[in-house]
Amino acid sequence: MGKQIRKRYVIWLMLALGAIFFSLVLLRALRVPLTHDEAYTYLHYVRQNWLGIILYKPPHIPNNHILNTLLAKISVNIFGLSDFNLRLPNLLASIIYFRYAAAIARKFRFPGVQIAAFLILCLQLYFIDFFAMARGYGMGLALSLASIFHLYSYRELNNGHHIWRTLLFAAFAVYANFIFLYSYLALVALILILYLAEGESQTKSLGTLWRPVGIVTGVLALLIFIPLR
Repeated sequence: MGKQIRKRYVIWLMLALGAIFFSLVLLRALRVPLTHDEAYTYLHYVRQNWLGIILYKPPHIPNNHILNTLLAKISVNIFGLSDFNLRLPNLLASIIYFRYAAAIARKFRFPGVQIAAFLILCLQLYFIDFFAMARGYGMGLALSLASIFHLYSYRELNNGHHIWRTLLFAAFAVYANFIFLYSYLALVALILILYLAEGESQTKSLGTLWRPVGIVTGVLALLIFIPLR
């Protein structure tokens, strides 16, 4: 994206806009009544024991977004039962989303484009709804955006730590909601394509690159297989 032009006012503006967007999510989490799906998740999954959540015990209806359910259970156990406390993990996930939206936007060169990119990423009204609900969609979106940022950083800096973060964030997104399995598979395919495209100019050995791919994918496959077996 070219060498970035750093302006301090861009950071402050993004912080102000992020605070406004977070306030909207917070307001919805406080004021919007609990939906049927959220209530079903609490009644049939959050109240189960920890192993029951992980093993996807009956009823076998896709309301158990496992990572979201586990974090909602922790929130309720610590702060008590309320609509807001059920939604708290997704509300906090919105901070991850806004942080990585700003990080991706700042990869562009010009300050005006950076601000526009941040607004485009954040002015998604459905996303604001997702972060204000006790469901795994918002959490998965935040983790997926973090994964995209670290993939770009890996390509930009050629730092192996970023490939681990890319895969771990993407795997947690899948655990937040199985719909993100499609994007995880696409991510692994993209990593393979990028590796092959480097050809003789590649600086990473196949083992160095595919060690994190194999380990993270293997653990994720096991975690998915357990509840779906």
